[in-house]
Amino acid sequence: MDIDAEEEIRTRTKKIRDKHKTFSQWQGAISTIFVWSMLGYTYYTIVFILCYPLIQGVDITDNASANGGDINIKDNLNPHQMKLFGMIAIVIYHIFLVLSLICYLRTSFSDPGYVTAEHVQSLAMNVVNSTPRNMSTNTPASTRYCVYCDLDKPPRAHHCRGCNRCILRMDHHCVWVNNCIGFNNYKFFLLFVNYILLLCISVSVLIVLRWVLFGGFKSIPKGNVKHIQLFITFVLSFAFAGSTFMLAVYHWKLWLTNTTTIEDLEHKRSYDLGSALENASQVCGEDSHLLWLCPVRTNNRDGLTFPEVLIA
Repeated sequence: MDIDAEEEIRTRTKKIRDKHKTFSQWQGAISTIFVWSMLGYTYYTIVFILCYPLIQGVDITDNASANGGDINIKDNLNPHQMKLFGMIAIVIYHIFLVLSLICYLRTSFSDPGYVTAEHVQSLAMNVVNSTPRNMSTNTPASTRYCVYCDLDKPPRAHHCRGCNRCILRMDHHCVWVNNCIGFNNYKFFLLFVNYILLLCISVSVLIVLRWVLFGGFKSIPKGNVKHIQLFITFVLSFAFAGSTFMLAVYHWKLWLTNTTTIEDLEHKRSYDLGSALENASQVCGEDSHLLWLCPVRTNNRDGLTFPEVLIA
């Protein structure tokens, strides 16, 4: 193959990669707008329709009042119980909301672990000793090469078409956070999935409790706009809770077996250390387990070498 043909192939390949990256960016932008829209709508319904009227001592079961559906509390409703429920509900909602937002932002804006020339140089110069228990650590030598980045790929690194970069311990490219999920931000992604699941569950439960404890379902008048908005929020949160639960269970399995999504699809279990706690510490570090629940980095590893089980 002559030089001109090779250059033409490289040019076409670059154009294809650029198209993949552009499509991924647009897809991520649309998904991000959708996520923030759902969070905004849910915030409005939970805070200003569900919690605030209860704290102020009003009810939303009458659609005929002049202030858009809010009326003074009825005789059969305890104002102290309503206020207490509203305050507890708004605190629980904001705890899970703040944790979800912090994890979302850290997942979205963190460097997932882009492979650089410094990483490759460090990997080549690193001298790794063997470890006991019939396990060894990956050797610095790497036979895997990325033709797109023109770099050696460390163990468990893969090229992401969406980011057009090689990612350390790549798991997948997530359009919902508009970022790749890799060595640096997998813990934040895992926390985000779990906290958003708790947020959806809490929203569904709070709405049902609101209906059951204060008035019941039969007292809801037909055509009440605010109850319709609460019902829409309930349906959305319940649906998202179901889908997020399945995603959370899948990533719990990956987390506790020290496996990435790519490795799971390839049926590879080379890095499963046999202990769920040791596997979890590969992602979250060996610091206090309470810090595992916080959206802070607790893993001090370099993302270049990993304990690997020897297969006889």
